[in-house]
Amino acid sequence: MCVTECESERRNAAPMKTNLIINFAIFSLLLIGLEPALTGNAVHEWLNLTLGTLMLVHLLTHWDWIVAMLRRQAREMSGILRINFILNLILFVTFVMMILSGLMISRTVVSSFGYVAPSRSVWNELHSVFGNVLLLLVASHIGLHWNWIVHACRRYIFSPSKSQLGSNV
Repeated sequence: MCVTECESERRNAAPMKTNLIINFAIFSLLLIGLEPALTGNAVHEWLNLTLGTLMLVHLLTHWDWIVAMLRRQAREMSGILRINFILNLILFVTFVMMILSGLMISRTVVSSFGYVAPSRSVWNELHSVFGNVLLLLVASHIGLHWNWIVHACRRYIFSPSKSQLGSNV
């Protein structure tokens, strides 16, 4: 019986560990990417496009959950599921708008493809607003998933078992 339980735990551990790594990378890049003064404009632009790619990977790893939530009608979702789904939807839209407004004011990425961005004044303001909203939404998302974050960090960072470290013991 332990063999079956241990195999089941190992199968569930791989996605959790991968998710933790992806989430940590997204969060780290987001913190750096939200402040272009830390990196300079060119690195800021390319870094945030990388962040967008990681967000796409994050969405794809949670695709089954997204589809399941879309299939449920809002009245069938429990309160916390409804809040989580709505928060994630607003977070996605805000992130897309942040990337689009960033491309519209881009001085490096877009010009490397031969495109000249239009006047930047309105887009600069939108980009700033979406950045501030994104930060608040990410903080809310982290708060909503705090128990999972603590559990995953305890399991893989603070007290990993020998088998999780790659030992055959």
